[in-house]
Formats: sequence, C-alpha cells, structure tokens
Amino acid sequence: MPHKVLRKVSHTSRRQEYSASTRKALLDVAAGLFAEGRLADQSAIALTVPLNAIDSRDGTPSVRRLRGGRIEKVPVALGLRDEVAEKVAIASGVARGDTLLAGGSLTISAGTSVRVAGSN
Repeated sequence: MPHKVLRKVSHTSRRQEYSASTRKALLDVAAGLFAEGRLADQSAIALTVPLNAIDSRDGTPSVRRLRGGRIEKVPVALGLRDEVAEKVAIASGVARGDTLLAGGSLTISAGTSVRVAGSN
C-alpha cells in the first residue's frame, strides 16, 4: 500500500498524473520502471454482495434470499460497483446476515423450499 499518493492536474489538457511513495524503500525496484494500479474516485461504507448474486434479467435488480426455508425474490437498490473485485453495494432491500443465493442458483424460483446442507 502506498504511504502517500500525489495528484497533479494540467488545467489546459485536463490530464491527471499520480505519483505514489511508500514508507519503506523498495530495494527490488529500479528507476524508470512502471507500475499499474487502480484509483477509486468514490468510496462508501456499505453492504456488498458478489456481482453474481444480482439478477437483472427482468430489468429490475433483485436477489434470491433464503428465509424460513423458502426462497424469496427481493428487489434491491444498487450502489457503487467494483468490477475488479466483482462486488456491488446494496443500498436497500436486504440486510447484513441475510442468506443470499449466487451464480447458477439464481434460477431457483421464489417459493421453492430449500435446506442448507450441514444445517439442522
């Protein structure tokens, strides 16, 4: 992790340059080398779920939640999205601790009775 990130903006070209420094010397890095990284222009403290837990097939984002042994289809409002980490923030619709389905299990219909393997 960088210790300090500096941003320089050219007001004529609107080009942005960033430079980073670390607290410790990086002995294995030679001058003139380049690095690749990501800079977040937004951040938030939020409940996040994997992108593959979101079902948008009918045009409205929703998730499949397991509650009381049955599957529910729950509409959700989405927040910030991180394509690299493959996560999306949930602004409303579900709460921390809810059990959600992901991936291929999104095709399980609402109302289907389900038991989690290994649970009582």
